[in-house]
Amino acid sequence: MPQKTYQDEENIARQPFEVVDEECFKAGRKTTVCVLTCACGLEVVGTANCVDPDDYDKSIGRKYAVKEAKGKIEEYKGVNSHV
Repeated sequence: MPQKTYQDEENIARQPFEVVDEECFKAGRKTTVCVLTCACGLEVVGTANCVDPDDYDKSIGRKYAVKEAKGKIEEYKGVNSHV
């Protein structure tokens, strides 16, 4: 198991579901994938795509993929609040 760093401690001190990192990339010809990392270490993936590859726009794909991932974070928060 890796040793905890100062950065790890700083992230845990934040709100556990605060997004601390975002990585978005194009997958295939018409899909955007975004991975959001929360302060607690949770990684959530959101995707967005279009029907026609000629219509692909990374910034629009990022917008909707991030929105989907943030929705998943909200679902996870709700599930964990009942535990």
